[in-house]
Amino acid sequence: MQTAIPLYRNINIYIIFAITLSGVVSVSLLVPALPSIMKHFSLSPGEVGLVITSYTLPGVVFALLVGLLADKFGRKAILIPSLTIFSIAGGSIYWVDDFFWVNVLRFLQGVGGAALPAIGIVLIGDLFDEKIRLKVMGMNAAVLSVGTALFPFFGGMLAMKGWNVPFLAFWLGLLLAVFTVLFFKEPKIDRQRDGSYLKGAIKQMLNARALSVFSIGLVIFILLYGGILTYLTLYMDSYFSMSAFSIGIFIASASVASGSVAIASHRIEKLLGRRLMLAVGFLFYTVSFGSVIYLPSYEWLLFTMLSLGIAIGLTIPLLQSMATMLAPAEYRGIVVMVFGMLIRLGQTVGPPLLATLLLFGELELVFEACMLIALFTGLLIFIKGSVFENAVIG
Repeated sequence: MQTAIPLYRNINIYIIFAITLSGVVSVSLLVPALPSIMKHFSLSPGEVGLVITSYTLPGVVFALLVGLLADKFGRKAILIPSLTIFSIAGGSIYWVDDFFWVNVLRFLQGVGGAALPAIGIVLIGDLFDEKIRLKVMGMNAAVLSVGTALFPFFGGMLAMKGWNVPFLAFWLGLLLAVFTVLFFKEPKIDRQRDGSYLKGAIKQMLNARALSVFSIGLVIFILLYGGILTYLTLYMDSYFSMSAFSIGIFIASASVASGSVAIASHRIEKLLGRRLMLAVGFLFYTVSFGSVIYLPSYEWLLFTMLSLGIAIGLTIPLLQSMATMLAPAEYRGIVVMVFGMLIRLGQTVGPPLLATLLLFGELELVFEACMLIALFTGLLIFIKGSVFENAVIG
């Protein structure tokens, strides 16, 4: 564990931040380019969504395998080829002019990127002890928030030069792979080499604390990717006739708020405790979705987005930190990858799951359902969440 070196002098932490940004750039950079891709290939809105789905699907399919390999052979042994495949497959799309092959390369890029969202969390768990882990996790979440706020703007500027120009940015992944080879110092971890590994890993994931962390993460990302990134953006467009630029500004405000809260998450956790911190986070999710229904004008959306950002900053860094503490280091890779797999699952099923509500009503029904889900989850955590306050393993 690394605690003696000041964080700002620890080169490992900067590499972890870059890995974290790699995990989100593959989607957020391309969102502004989707209209250009749709026009270039004469696609329907449903068809152009394959550019996103073809990338996220491998994260669900290969997460367990990647986690197992990371535990068996080391994080660096998985990270270097992952970054290489991610970069080459994604960057090569610049020279492709057939939508079928665009999606083939995006799928391959997703295979390489399957480890990226979670491997940074695993490395923080490996490198930093519990006293400083949540602080580093909060810093990592703040970096992530900056990336999700800025990447759409960069992607929009690149897309103005051509539908395929944003894909050139993925070649930077090779540079990160080289830096990781040269400068990243991986800690030594005792590894299970016999047949007891899988049995032990399953045991670590089936206890009450692990199942609770997994379930809450799944719920959050169903709400975020379904309720916010899909249907709130449509609501902004259809009910308030907001421009794409204005929508981007409001979404970015949530990222700024979440980053500001995340950077202080370790202090908030000491003040409130894990259970109350999560419950308060879900209270803010409840307020966010409830406020949408009663907005008098679009300017009040700023309140919704700031409340949402606070909710994200209170819940996601804490859940990520707890995910690293669910199992000893020799099982951490596969356990955290399962957590990441469920996050990807939430991202994938959130929009179509909430879309079923539109068969029975308007967009307001989606926000009402999200509000009730958030309220119920928060109350359940407050009443039954003592498991989060128990001693941790990591």
